[in-house]
Amino acid sequence: MKNTMPENGDNTPLHLYMISVGKQPMLSREDEAEIARRFIATQDPKLAQKLVRANLRFVVKIALKYKIFDISVSDLIQEGNIGLAHAVKKFDPERGYRLISYAVWWIKAYMQDYIRRNFRIVRPATTRAQRRMFDKLMMPEVTSALEMLDNGTEVDVSGFISDADAGYGISMQAIKDAKREMLQTDASIDQHDVDGDGFESRALDETLTDGVDCEARCISKLDRAVIGEAIDGFRRTLDERELFIFENRLEKPDDPMHLEAIGGVFQISKERVRQLESRIKEKARQALEDAGCGDYLSA
Repeated sequence: MKNTMPENGDNTPLHLYMISVGKQPMLSREDEAEIARRFIATQDPKLAQKLVRANLRFVVKIALKYKIFDISVSDLIQEGNIGLAHAVKKFDPERGYRLISYAVWWIKAYMQDYIRRNFRIVRPATTRAQRRMFDKLMMPEVTSALEMLDNGTEVDVSGFISDADAGYGISMQAIKDAKREMLQTDASIDQHDVDGDGFESRALDETLTDGVDCEARCISKLDRAVIGEAIDGFRRTLDERELFIFENRLEKPDDPMHLEAIGGVFQISKERVRQLESRIKEKARQALEDAGCGDYLSA
């Protein structure tokens, strides 16, 4: 969804909003933690608003990084603010980090989901690997690398394609293919083409055959997409240690990494790894329920 209003200049709503956000007072670590504790205890929306307002400038900063997709910055900020508000509700000040360190994952998740939903009518990124490649395309260094490759220049990709990315089959060629797919235009199934002789062809919907149980298959694919998005959003809430356990235990039920091996990586006991795994399972269950995928848990 492209923005129809110029977002440059001193009199645009976006510029005025950025000035207003810049005037919002920031909170010290101590004040932030105290307000968060009071919010948890009272659920007072005014306290949540204080936490949100103090971090709005960070949402703007993140939104500006996604301008390369020609998406309305104002819309991205709005989505990011929703992500920030969601993070405030789940923030635990007792874990020792600042709110924005936790909220940044929710802010980016909401913005990226908005981009995916509006970049094309047909959403270009549906699998986890595709979404990771889509996120890579948001990185300026990846864009520059693609241009260099097109010019025949060799590129060192070690700085932005990790071993974990490679495990998903992500390479510069895969990213290049994903970019080409996303740049494809949408077409209506009612559209009629005209050939060189002036004859109008049949519309696409007239060439489609009836499939067996087509509706059921579509619903199944939609369910899988919703579940996949919920799990991806959940992954963004995990710290490095939790994510390692999730990827090497819960995502590999047929060949899980041994508890002792994981304990050796992080210098913790086997029992501690087991406790963390149980906590991650519960968090994953809650994330699926929050996303409306509760039926999947009992499937």
